[in-house]
Amino acid sequence: MFEKLHTHSFSTLTDDWILSLRTKLEEKLFILSQFMSEYCIEAGELPEAIKYMEWAVHFQPDNEEMLKRIGDLYLKYSRLEESHEVGKQSS
Repeated sequence: MFEKLHTHSFSTLTDDWILSLRTKLEEKLFILSQFMSEYCIEAGELPEAIKYMEWAVHFQPDNEEMLKRIGDLYLKYSRLEESHEVGKQSS
């Protein structure tokens, strides 16, 4: 679903009558993206976890906890990639 969703899908919904619905949809998608990110982390799929966390940050860009978590994910992934490179070089 996230692959089909455009990052600006809801930004054009600004009429008063739909703002409440927009807020509810964005909150549900925020929760879903967090859940999917955690699921991917547990499955060891860090690149996918990062993609889902980026969506969470998209829906709540001022959420400092999410910004920290995505930063931690990028750092963890970077370290994992570095350890793979070191392993390839020593083989």
